[in-house]
Amino acid sequence: NKDNNYKSIRVDSSKFPNEEFKYIGMEHIEKETGRLLDMPIVKGKEIKSQTIRVPKEFIIYGKLRPYLNKYWINQTDFNNIICSSEFFVFDIDSKINKLFFKNVLSSKIIQDQIADKTSGARMPRINEDIFFNLQFPLPPIEIQNEIASNISDIISNIEKSKLDAVNLRLEAEQEFEKTIFS
Repeated sequence: NKDNNYKSIRVDSSKFPNEEFKYIGMEHIEKETGRLLDMPIVKGKEIKSQTIRVPKEFIIYGKLRPYLNKYWINQTDFNNIICSSEFFVFDIDSKINKLFFKNVLSSKIIQDQIADKTSGARMPRINEDIFFNLQFPLPPIEIQNEIASNISDIISNIEKSKLDAVNLRLEAEQEFEKTIFS
């Protein structure tokens, strides 16, 4: 729970009642994708739970119901992002490609290791010892970079295909309306 300058990233937001923070709760991360859905601005006094600062390039991973696979990398320029204490907040060694790591973190390799290690029936959580001792493949950085690049290309192609599908649907609807109402 320290940043790169070894300064604590825990934030007692109640001590800053009128300060505005960009806040990330579990509900603000889309499951399985690492997509940030929302980052509302809230005042310190509005936050009722423990919070953790999310420095630039740090990763967050949901410890509550980890099977939902909620993760995000702070690649913004904001300094005042805080998140729920239901997330692990950490950075990784600079010798590891962040995109490669993010994809391993969200993979079946990790989910299989987590599956039987949660505690709590109604609100299962994974603890810090288990999380920070997960095992994953770590090829040389050149291979990590290549894998990350390939995954980025695949994701870009998927996003482009989704956009193309939406546009084709709109065109088809317009053609249909033109045919019917002309």
